Amino acid sequence: MILRLAEHGGDVVLLGVISDVHLDKFFPRYVLRALLQRLQQFELAVKDMCQNGSGILVILGDFIDLLTLNGVFPGQVPVIMEVMRHLRRLQNSGIMVIILKGNHDRWLFAEKSLSGWWSTVLQPNYRLAEWLFLEDPWLRVLFDHGHRWDITNREIFDQGRPIKSLGDLVVERLVVPLQMRCPDLNRVEPLYHIPLYLQQRDQSGSLLRTWLEEFKKLMKSADFKKWRRCALPRAQRILTSMLPLFCQVYETLGDTSAPGLAEAVNRISEFDRTAGDYLSKRQR
Repeated sequence: MILRLAEHGGDVVLLGVISDVHLDKFFPRYVLRALLQRLQQFELAVKDMCQNGSGILVILGDFIDLLTLNGVFPGQVPVIMEVMRHLRRLQNSGIMVIILKGNHDRWLFAEKSLSGWWSTVLQPNYRLAEWLFLEDPWLRVLFDHGHRWDITNREIFDQGRPIKSLGDLVVERLVVPLQMRCPDLNRVEPLYHIPLYLQQRDQSGSLLRTWLEEFKKLMKSADFKKWRRCALPRAQRILTSMLPLFCQVYETLGDTSAPGLAEAVNRISEFDRTAGDYLSKRQR
């Protein structure tokens, strides 16, 4: 998205926004080409329209997916460094880069061993922020990744120390173990549609059985129990009402026969409707 702003002095400022890129070692090359093309288009637009102005690129969280990197340092991933080189080029042309925190890359903002990495790959004219508010005489825009408003992904603390959110645990325990066999698994949304995706991808049921086993381990893990204990009371009520149905979906999908799969489709549709009703009321 590109917005055209006007400063009080009359100079034109082009504002570019990208979100949820999720750069990782599995990032598809065709998506990378499209991303670099969009960045280049923004650079050209700034040069064409902002002779007396400037450009701002806002990266709206989850730029780098540290969860699926699974301990690999971002600087060791060629696709990440390729994008960073392109961002430096934007900076060299006068464009400011503002990077907002997401739930998949928040450690790049919090941990000293990681937060300093940005300064090694970008020019000084970048900013790291929790959120951003911009305005001109005609427009006011608040930029926020949004995970702070999501019960399953917001940061939860135990005696002042951050712990893994439910979203973190799902990615680490369920998505990452299968990602070598299914590189695009983390792009399947919502998460409860993944079993059908696995069933379609592997008719033998091997992928699905692995997913089910990891799901059951997650429900019994100390990390999950800690999240459940520390989560907000509203989240605990949600777990009470939603998890039994969620578990029924997965148990049904353990039957890989044609009738079992048909029943699974019905249960997922039921869960989909229930989740939709919940999501529509969640922010009230």
